[in-house]
Amino acid sequence: MTIKIRRLLLLFVFLFSHTAFADTDDADQPDAITGVSKNQMALLSQKAFMPTLLPIILKNRQQLELTEEQKKSFFQWRDEYYRQTVDIMSEIVQKHIAFKKLALKPVGTTDELLSIQQEIFELHRKVLEMKLNCRERIVNTFTEEQWDNFNFILSEHPQIFSYIQ
Repeated sequence: MTIKIRRLLLLFVFLFSHTAFADTDDADQPDAITGVSKNQMALLSQKAFMPTLLPIILKNRQQLELTEEQKKSFFQWRDEYYRQTVDIMSEIVQKHIAFKKLALKPVGTTDELLSIQQEIFELHRKVLEMKLNCRERIVNTFTEEQWDNFNFILSEHPQIFSYIQ
């Protein structure tokens, strides 16, 4: 087994073992706005290159003082893309699991593993394109004051906030 594949396997084991110890009190309950539980979102977010910003914006729309036009635009994006994004991210998680299972069996070939990895990369690209589409809406509609408020709100999300400090 090559060093690159070993490193990938180690990374996958770390990522999946991290979520196994998450607190499950209310974490399994679906969110009223997104329909996705905190545990699901945490697992899916680990598989994304870009943070999921829209749920944070929609949950804090009053503090951000979104206009009706902004709310309409964000809800429209959510209705059009959010479920599809979550479904693709779920598929990425399933592909990661399939990759790990195959990698740990003697019957899995390098070509099969590379093929699954390529599928994962293609799915990541689709998710990134959708999230960038959402980001573009945010960038094009937020005022400077809303950006300041948003940064303050993000301070409650250390996994994201650490990137903007």
